[in-house]
Amino acid sequence: MHERIADLADPGPADTLVDLGAGHGDTLAAITRRSPSARLIGLDLNPEPLRRLTAALPGAGAVQHDLSGALPFANARVDVVISNNTLECLTDPAALLDEIARVLRPGGRAVLAHTDFETIAVAIADRDLARRVLLTYAELPVPYEYMAATDPQLGRRLAGLVRRSPLALESVEAHTTVSPTLAEAMPLRLGEIHDAVHRCADHELGHVSLDELAEWSRQLRAAQDDGDFLFSETAYIVTARRAG
Repeated sequence: MHERIADLADPGPADTLVDLGAGHGDTLAAITRRSPSARLIGLDLNPEPLRRLTAALPGAGAVQHDLSGALPFANARVDVVISNNTLECLTDPAALLDEIARVLRPGGRAVLAHTDFETIAVAIADRDLARRVLLTYAELPVPYEYMAATDPQLGRRLAGLVRRSPLALESVEAHTTVSPTLAEAMPLRLGEIHDAVHRCADHELGHVSLDELAEWSRQLRAAQDDGDFLFSETAYIVTARRAG
């Protein structure tokens, strides 16, 4: 996803590109490899990943900022805006799209991506248990820090949000990531799912108990041993422009 977003962003050598919800800067790193002369700025509310971003990409700017407010840029001063898995965290994602349109120069490009968390699929023996674990993760009744909202269907809603914004929708892509082994899927998503669902079950929220979560983990290993394991998730990438 980071590589594909970088391909679509494609800033010129003198362009200013802003990453909203930059995290550790994985997408900015991919863009740096393609456009080393572009001016890159990452915004995030969480200061810890911004410190790691600055250490990894000393040439990039890093700004701690709450994206529920106005962006810290003047009108029509930014060439490219990117954002990945961030709009879900806001109570009013449409307001951020308005701000993106405001700061983009005429003809400027936005590349917005989001995983659709209700598309996550895992093959284990107990289908109902798999469904309830993944639904708990998608709904996230105990949100992560710095999340004001959760929307497990934001990925499929992204194109509609852009159509209703001042931006002009250009394209929509769906990208499905498939992992055929447990070892590959754990760092990609399953480890995060386990930890998030554990927090929810610990608060007696969601659709599984702690004992059921332990059984889910056992069945993941069994599916791997039996050759039945498969993991997949789908994300959507939307490109748009500010009208000239």
